[in-house]
Amino acid sequence: MTKSKSFSLLVISLLLIMALYASRAILLHIYKDTFIYLALVWLTVCMVLVLLAKSNWLRLTALYAGTVFVTLGGYEAYLAGWFFQPPRPQLVRAVTSTPTYYQPHPLLGYALQKNCQTRATKYYDKKLLYDVTYTIDANGWRDTGSGPGSVEGRYINFLTISDLAGSVTEDVRRIRAHPLVPATIPVYGYIYDVRTGQLIEVPAATQAGTAS
Repeated sequence: MTKSKSFSLLVISLLLIMALYASRAILLHIYKDTFIYLALVWLTVCMVLVLLAKSNWLRLTALYAGTVFVTLGGYEAYLAGWFFQPPRPQLVRAVTSTPTYYQPHPLLGYALQKNCQTRATKYYDKKLLYDVTYTIDANGWRDTGSGPGSVEGRYINFLTISDLAGSVTEDVRRIRAHPLVPATIPVYGYIYDVRTGQLIEVPAATQAGTAS
């Protein structure tokens, strides 16, 4: 085989691979494991060329390209678990509430339902990670389960905010000063009261976010 034919063989193979990836990018949002199916399609095209080609050079080119597609498609099928699918641990979470945990809210879309009791459990590979029972009442969210809990909770930094209004105002000022936020758009700041489900407007934040 001459050098020119070898170079042409390499170029054609690269073009076919690029076409395969381009087709996959177009169809990936429609079909699952698209790469594998397209590899089979391109393999079929190559085999047809092998059977119909009149020159040995074209047959060899199609055969080489088909080998590439078989290799790539087989490896993709292996990664997709077509040949062997090892068992994977399952993460299962369950939440039961009486009454319904959420209630409609005109601004947020939903809000926590007051005076309800909720139990949340999570298992990982049949191993219990947590089993928590809590209520939402006039005192807010409270853990009312009978479990012993964990001392690890003492070492968690919950990042509570001592000055909610000041924090909201600072956030509004930051948004107001951002170059991508048009000056003609007003920015508001609210505090969500977990006890009542109400949104409380922060006057200082509203003033800081006034449109110009």
